[in-house]
Amino acid sequence: MKKLFAIAASAVMTLAFGTAVWAGGTEDADEGTSAVVVAGSGKYNEAPMLAARVAAGELPPVDERLPVEPKVIVPFEMVGRYGGTITTFNPDSSPWGDLSDGPENASAFLLEFSYDGEIVADIATEYELSADHSSMLLTLREGLKWSNGDPFTADDILFRWEAINWHEQIDFWGGGAPATIVDRVVKIDDRTVRYESDGSLAALPVFFTHWPGSHWISFSPSKYLSKYHIAYNEDANAVAKEEGHDTWVDAFNAHIQVNPLGDLEKPVVLPWFMKEFTTTHRVYERNPYYYEVDTAGNQLPYIDTIVNNLAGKETIDLKIVSGEADVQAYNTSFANYTLYKESEAAAGYTVYPIPGILGSQLAFGFNLNHEDPVLRALFNDVQFRRGMSLAIDRDEMNDAIFFGLATPRQATVDPTASFYKEEWGEAYAQFDPAEANRLLDEAGMSARDGDGFRLRPDGERFELILEYFFQADIPQEMYDLVKEYWENVGIRVQLNEMQRELYFERSDMTDRMVGGMIYGNTLEVVHYLTPNHWAPPSGDFGVWPTWGVWLRADQQVRNGQKTLADFTDGMLPGEEPPDDFKNLFNLLERRLQTAMGSPEYMEISETVLDWHAENVLVIGTVGLAPTLYVANSKLGNIPPAYNGSSEWQACLFYDSQQLFYKE
Repeated sequence: MKKLFAIAASAVMTLAFGTAVWAGGTEDADEGTSAVVVAGSGKYNEAPMLAARVAAGELPPVDERLPVEPKVIVPFEMVGRYGGTITTFNPDSSPWGDLSDGPENASAFLLEFSYDGEIVADIATEYELSADHSSMLLTLREGLKWSNGDPFTADDILFRWEAINWHEQIDFWGGGAPATIVDRVVKIDDRTVRYESDGSLAALPVFFTHWPGSHWISFSPSKYLSKYHIAYNEDANAVAKEEGHDTWVDAFNAHIQVNPLGDLEKPVVLPWFMKEFTTTHRVYERNPYYYEVDTAGNQLPYIDTIVNNLAGKETIDLKIVSGEADVQAYNTSFANYTLYKESEAAAGYTVYPIPGILGSQLAFGFNLNHEDPVLRALFNDVQFRRGMSLAIDRDEMNDAIFFGLATPRQATVDPTASFYKEEWGEAYAQFDPAEANRLLDEAGMSARDGDGFRLRPDGERFELILEYFFQADIPQEMYDLVKEYWENVGIRVQLNEMQRELYFERSDMTDRMVGGMIYGNTLEVVHYLTPNHWAPPSGDFGVWPTWGVWLRADQQVRNGQKTLADFTDGMLPGEEPPDDFKNLFNLLERRLQTAMGSPEYMEISETVLDWHAENVLVIGTVGLAPTLYVANSKLGNIPPAYNGSSEWQACLFYDSQQLFYKE
């Protein structure tokens, strides 16, 4: 199966487009039209700040910086104008946030999943999947460059796999698939590679439309990084010591670190590169070699600079309503919808409700591997989980917090999935406190203390400690309501908010009782690629920490990546899970060997989701609430929707290179 892409428009026009204004000319801005001021005398046009550098001899002309055939973007509304700074605020220095440096914050993947559900060109222009799915050819854009001007070639793909993904001494964020399905990568020429598998690569083109198709997994700047790697530079240890590291491994890991970014000099292919990183802010500047242009031939992005400030969650809301934040979507809260609207006109911003994609705005996962045998038995009892789900009044939560704009539902896939069943969203999602009480009694918690709270099945005092961290899309009121609902059926609850890093560290611990967070990864493409929450070893909620360790190790042995001799005493680490959970893991692993939409794909998807609906491994509340995209009213090309490979709020910035100031 061969896919050839038109290098022209790769975005779908979902809003009314304005008149394009070509380089060298200006036109009075009126409805649907933006005045554009650009500089450039060749085929393409560039930002004035880059034209000045060309004139000073610091950069080659724009036509030499762009690929032979750049990726052409059709703007959401209109061709934009160059210049300006966007100011945003985030609660921490992680790459996940509003216009931060995570791969979902801008278009720069090997392939793209368009808004109408098609795989189209991005960094690559062409792919060819063999009939038996055992190999795939991928062709890069001719003349593509990194942000420092180095050529982007097939060597950068090979380097990523050989020096990082498959190297035992190198640590990197985001292991697993597609590394588990690709067995070999072969360079055909400077622009072409062939991926090979002893199994199936049916999912690989789809993987490349998601963050695994970015610089976090699929390619790295080999010319820049090779001096730090012993396989490419015999003096790598000496280089490491010059930088204050003990070994080349320490130095290399430091330079590839992404959370937080470990090396500001490392080139990127994103629209902006990080220029400054302090304890209070990050500054990003336009990439002069970015490979995209608009329909008028203007090199993107339009915006010169992004300033990303660190601030507490309360401060971020104050910055929004005062008009100091130019763009916020990841860190907006629906609990403040009225406040945002009240300040909208005076502060000069607009609130755009974007149709939501979260399967549940807040969901809970009980630790099935708890170290206390009584609690382990309780959390593994489906009657307990069903009772806890039926105790939640989702309709009241929707009305009180989301103004009725969310959907009361169980934690499950998005209704747009081709295999979706309405019964999954309804499973044990009714408010039925009488039935909840009956089920909790049957789970061995019928005895109560003098305050009316339930005792453990062994008669000891029971207090459920709910761990969570700040996520702007989860108003605190949701946790408060759930605490109230559960206490109304006799479960004493302690809310324990913690820092994000500690939360995820504790997701691997066997003393966590229950974790709460958003329930994403529910659009069909993302559910297919990263089936988090559906089977071990996903650890976001801390549902199966020891089972996940065992299953991951078992997979490595089965795939030939390791042998039992690599593990202590020749035993797989962790704990062997029950057959049901092995089956879930194996089914989803097998689904990655099938093509989306095939009969086997549909059958596996339905089997897994049927099981989850009955067993309520993760308890949902309300989902599909609109994301509040708050933007300076002067900004144009606001995204009308999430694209098909989105998994959470930050994905609304996938086309941020289009943002521009209309005046």
